[in-house]
Amino acid sequence: MKKLREAGIETVRDFLSLFPRGIEDKSDMIEDFSMINIKEKQAIKCTIELLTEESTRNKKLLIKAVLTDKSGFHAEAVWWNRRMILNQFHPGDTVIIYGQAKYEYGRLSWNSADIEHFRETRREVVPVYSDVNYIPGAWIREKMSLMKGYIDEVGDDIPDEIRKKK
Repeated sequence: MKKLREAGIETVRDFLSLFPRGIEDKSDMIEDFSMINIKEKQAIKCTIELLTEESTRNKKLLIKAVLTDKSGFHAEAVWWNRRMILNQFHPGDTVIIYGQAKYEYGRLSWNSADIEHFRETRREVVPVYSDVNYIPGAWIREKMSLMKGYIDEVGDDIPDEIRKKK
């Protein structure tokens, strides 16, 4: 709550006025690393085999994950200063990684890709929100879906004459 207040978000209206900066199509999910197109972002279903943390010389936190696809092939994902990944994900979890993969040092890897728990019903086109005051855009997207019930209570600021005209 403190970070939201510091960002000027104190009411439901303030929260609903955060607009997405784009959309991502996560509906076309693949399950084999061999099917990845490294020229575009894609969603891939895989399993976390190993999750580790390291501190760099300049005191940054580096999270590394070894991922396995359905055929048993391995890849790697890394995130900088994202401690929440260690709290939310564990070895054995089936996840969806969304981002642009690259081949680096002879292996497939993702740098700071989106990660979420796999849910059978979670294949969709989703809005992309910018991070606000170190609050991840993914968290904002998740909470925004909870706000749908409050939209009518917030009201509409568009004058009737403009609404009728358009």
